[in-house]
Amino acid sequence: MKLEFDTEKFAGSRLLVFALLSVFVIFSAANAFLLNDVSSHITGKILAAKELARPANLEVVMLEPENCSDCFSSQKLLADLKSKNVNVTFERTVSTESAEAKQFIDAYSLETLPALVITGEINKSQSLVDFFNSVGKIDEDVALYTKLEPPFFDLKENSVKGRVRVVSIIDSGCKNCTNFEGFVGYLRQNGVSISESKEVEWNSLEGKEFLKKFNLTKAPGLLISEDISEYKLIPALMRSQLNATVSAGWFAMSAFKAPYREVGSGKIVGLAELILLKDSSCAECYDVNVNKNILARFGIAFGSEKEVDVSSAEGKALVEKYKIKKAPIIIISPAGKYYEDFIGVWDQVGSVEADGGYVMRNPEVIGPVMDLEAGKILMPQQDGMEGHHG
Repeated sequence: MKLEFDTEKFAGSRLLVFALLSVFVIFSAANAFLLNDVSSHITGKILAAKELARPANLEVVMLEPENCSDCFSSQKLLADLKSKNVNVTFERTVSTESAEAKQFIDAYSLETLPALVITGEINKSQSLVDFFNSVGKIDEDVALYTKLEPPFFDLKENSVKGRVRVVSIIDSGCKNCTNFEGFVGYLRQNGVSISESKEVEWNSLEGKEFLKKFNLTKAPGLLISEDISEYKLIPALMRSQLNATVSAGWFAMSAFKAPYREVGSGKIVGLAELILLKDSSCAECYDVNVNKNILARFGIAFGSEKEVDVSSAEGKALVEKYKIKKAPIIIISPAGKYYEDFIGVWDQVGSVEADGGYVMRNPEVIGPVMDLEAGKILMPQQDGMEGHHG
C-alpha cells in the first residue's frame, strides 16, 4: 500500500511550531529581563539599607582651653558623639594656645571652648545632620560641636563663665533657724561649679555690711554671684522658691521660712513652744507624744517642749484657762502662726485662742481620750456614743 504525504499540511505545521518557538523565546527573554531588573532593584535596596546602617566615618579635633580644669570636658562631647551611629577613625586634642587652634577659632568664628571640629561623612544621614545642628552647626564640609554646659571658656571676654561664688550669712546662735546648706548642696549635686565659698556670721562686721548692702531683714542669708545665670533653670528657681533679688552682681536671699533671726530687733521669730497635756490616770488613752510625729510633717521648730499632767497645779490652770474638756491634747504657743501648712489644717482639730495659742479640741481623731467633765473615755469614731468610765 502506498502512503501519500500531504506536503501542504506539513508546511503549515512547521510554521506553527516556528511561531510557538519564537513566542517562547521572546517570552523567556522578557521574563529574564524582568527578573533581572527586579533582582537588581532588590539588591540595590539591600545595599542602600546596608549603607544607611553603616556608621559614618569621622575625624575629630578637640579644642581644649588651657588652665580650666573645671571647664566642661571635651571628652564628654566626644563620648556623646560616639554614642551616635558613627565611627571615629581619628581623634586628637589641640591646645587653644597653639597656632593651629587659633586658625580653627578664626576660620569657624568660635565663641566658646571646648569645641569639637569634625570632618568626614558628616552628611551621611539626616539623623546625623539633625544631631550636628542641635549641638552646633555644619559649616560646609565641617561639623562643629559647640553646645556646652557651664563652666566654659568665653573667647570674646577671655574668661571662664559659670564659676560661682557663694557667701553664706550664718547664725550660730540659732541652731533651729532656717539655713541654706541644703540648697548649696543641691547646687553642687546638679553640676554647679562653686569656685569660692565662705561663711560670715550675721552679727559680724562683714555680715552686717552684707545684710545692709543687700537689704536683707532676716538671717540666715545667702549670696550667690550672677555667674549662676549660666545655669539656665536655677535663677528662676531661686526667684520663685527663695524670693531671690538681684543687686550689684549678686543674687541675694534671706531666710524664707521660720524660724529666723529678725535682723532689726535681733530676736528669733517662729521658735514655738509645745505643751503635751496628758491624763496619767487614763491607761487606755493614746500616747500624747504621737502628736510630735504629726507636727514634724509641718516643719514646726520648737524651742521648748514639756509634758504636763491635768492633775498637777499647772495642768489644772491650763484646763481652767482654755476650758479644756478632753485629754491628752497639745497646746502650741502663738509662734505657730508662722507655719502656713500648719495653719491651713489646724481648724479641723483645734482652736486659736485670744492670746494666740493653739489648743487641740478634737483629740479623739487620733485615739482614745478622757472626757474630763464626764470622767469617761471617748473612743475614736464614736461621736454621740457613751464611752467607758475611767
